[in-house]
Amino acid sequence: MSHRPLFAYGTLLIDEILFALLGKVPEKEDAVLEGYLRSAVDRGPGGAKGPVIFPDPNSMVRGVVLLSLCPEEARIIDLYEDAAIGYLRSEVAVRIPNGSSITAHTYVGTEGVRHLASGVWSEQAFREEHLDYYVSEKIPALKRKWS
Repeated sequence: MSHRPLFAYGTLLIDEILFALLGKVPEKEDAVLEGYLRSAVDRGPGGAKGPVIFPDPNSMVRGVVLLSLCPEEARIIDLYEDAAIGYLRSEVAVRIPNGSSITAHTYVGTEGVRHLASGVWSEQAFREEHLDYYVSEKIPALKRKWS
């Protein structure tokens, strides 16, 4: 049994993050979410700027749809996103390369974190500044906490 596909637009775009969380990189497909804007959330001094999306009728977010997640993998990703606080799991319609629309879950920023959003989240900057820490320290620590 698999869960509904998951639209990823931030750290879950990165194969190393997915592998650290799930022990594999799930099947995925490029996708676009219309009507949302991706921003960076400032988590304070020394913290990684996290990605967040908010509704915005004039914007779109490029990402991927993670397909065929089993219930345990979906649970792990929920725990990972919940650790960031300020996200609400929501159902959205995303467009895939063949032009069709599919329903997926994603994590939308809550109004409580909107004031922390500033600028554009950069996958490249995250990779350069925080990826090693996430893969070697943060995710293993979270997984120990979840056990």
